[in-house]
Amino acid sequence: MGTCFRPQLQAIDFNRWSLTEKELQPRVKAFWMPGRTTVRDAVLQISFEEAHHIGELIGAMWRLNIEPPAMTWIELRPGRRGPKRRRA
Repeated sequence: MGTCFRPQLQAIDFNRWSLTEKELQPRVKAFWMPGRTTVRDAVLQISFEEAHHIGELIGAMWRLNIEPPAMTWIELRPGRRGPKRRRA
């Protein structure tokens, strides 16, 4: 991983997914890529790849004038608001 990501990656609690530090350290090989990487970096790469491909699908939907599904619980589209919540 690039050094620009290091501080953010160090803050991720990988044990949330029940992977131990020992399980994240081994080096693995993906058959479609040259070289080897750690399990930790492979897990992160999977997340980045998924986000990339979801973005490609959303772009294709926009080109076809199809509104893509909401991808977040925070409503970001103008003119749309969720139900008002009572303040405590």
